[in-house]
Amino acid sequence: MNILALPAALAFTMNVTLCLIVPSSNPKNIANRLFACFVLSFATWNVGEFIMN
Repeated sequence: MNILALPAALAFTMNVTLCLIVPSSNPKNIANRLFACFVLSFATWNVGEFIMN
């Protein structure tokens, strides 16, 4: 693994954790669901960054 891929891996881990924690507090709230989808898109972006490094 390249050292330059480490920030992407760390950001992916943080985004996925945030994506799982936020909806667990109130899963029926639409704002929590939308935020989780928003953060999941960033996690997907981080996977692409990780693959490119």
